[in-house]
Amino acid sequence: MGVEDYGWRVVGITREALELLATADFDKKNLPRQLCRGHIIDRIETTRLMFDRAEPLSLDEFFEKFLDADRTVIMLNKQNDHTKQFPTYIEIDNPDAALFPNGSLMSWKHRKQEREFLRQLHSAVMAKGQE
Repeated sequence: MGVEDYGWRVVGITREALELLATADFDKKNLPRQLCRGHIIDRIETTRLMFDRAEPLSLDEFFEKFLDADRTVIMLNKQNDHTKQFPTYIEIDNPDAALFPNGSLMSWKHRKQEREFLRQLHSAVMAKGQE
């Protein structure tokens, strides 16, 4: 599923990741490898949910549960630690995975539209913080 655009769907970003991206004008390629997509539900838990059961899921149930459990948040690498509480994040409305679709391996496409989206999100977050 990692090669499909809807796999590892981004539904949020941590404030720390957003601030780091702001230092590079929201262009991920200008940063050292400090960002990742962290799964909200640990992948081990997803595997248990999907396969540790008496009866197999129907195909529709499988994809519904899998896609819900496969949601991710852009964060700093050091924040992606499932031995600790999942970090607080800013929600991103991305139901069809049009933003941040899968790239090569575990990366995501960080195109002009993602940079502009993050720029606007950062401005909104900063304005809200000033209130």
